[in-house]
Amino acid sequence: MICGYASEFCVDTTVRRAAGLGYAVLLAADAHTTHDKAHASSAWIRNHVNATRPSITSFGVPIAAIASVDIEFGDTIARKVTG
Repeated sequence: MICGYASEFCVDTTVRRAAGLGYAVLLAADAHTTHDKAHASSAWIRNHVNATRPSITSFGVPIAAIASVDIEFGDTIARKVTG
């Protein structure tokens, strides 16, 4: 499960690196953020990361962005990521 600051840098890199190492990735969709930029608000950036990272299929592992209220630990987390 991934959360953190700098959605478009640190969080994005962590998602991609974990997937590249073969891990199924669960991004807590409401538990990462960034600050407003000149070209985009923090909300837009966060929504963009949530919408686009799950569509990355080149690593061959699932990537999911799920609201933290819907995340359950244990076997359930694997089912949410893998469908």
